[in-house]
Amino acid sequence: MKTIEQRLRSEPYRPLIWVFYGDSVTHGAKHTSGWRDYPELFAERIGYEMQRGRDMFINSGESGNTTRHLLDDFDWRITQFNPDVVSVMIGINDSSQGPEKRDVFRANLNEIVSRVSATGAALLLNTTNPKIFSEGDLAGYNDIIREVAGAHDVELVDHWAHWMTAKPEDALRTNWMRDTCHPNEYGHRAVANLIFEHLGIFDPDSATCRLTVP
Repeated sequence: MKTIEQRLRSEPYRPLIWVFYGDSVTHGAKHTSGWRDYPELFAERIGYEMQRGRDMFINSGESGNTTRHLLDDFDWRITQFNPDVVSVMIGINDSSQGPEKRDVFRANLNEIVSRVSATGAALLLNTTNPKIFSEGDLAGYNDIIREVAGAHDVELVDHWAHWMTAKPEDALRTNWMRDTCHPNEYGHRAVANLIFEHLGIFDPDSATCRLTVP
């Protein structure tokens, strides 16, 4: 986090390129019903409220993706942008392959981290939000995300742990989820707020941070 915070708070001001990389949760389409997804909330908080108007915010998430998709499309969705910070949230689709594919997920995620690091970008790894009624092996895959973050000494935002302690399952489905695995507008606000807290930029008086999260 020190690297990201240093880049964010560097003086004199140097514009940064932020890339959000992942699957349908990062993509943010359809399930937000027209409301802002978490990369858009992040762009509003940093680009406008923190007066970093020349920062660039790129959402390269794509619905249905696994770690294999991210690796196959890495140059198009990461390298060409020469990013300063890359946020990765992936695993919901990988986990549907079950425990027997955990080693594949681990190897792919390690390669993603290595490739991002090779670009010189600071990396923010994110665990996923939980699924509702159909968790499958997602808990095990989130354990791997924590493991990989620790092995590479990169910063981790643990959304899984936060969601699992913040709401019982029935309240999550009612309040934060559009379906069994996709956050609604409130879920995206919960994701964004936790990232803000980890970056030390959560401000309850800001318009973005005080949006309703039931």
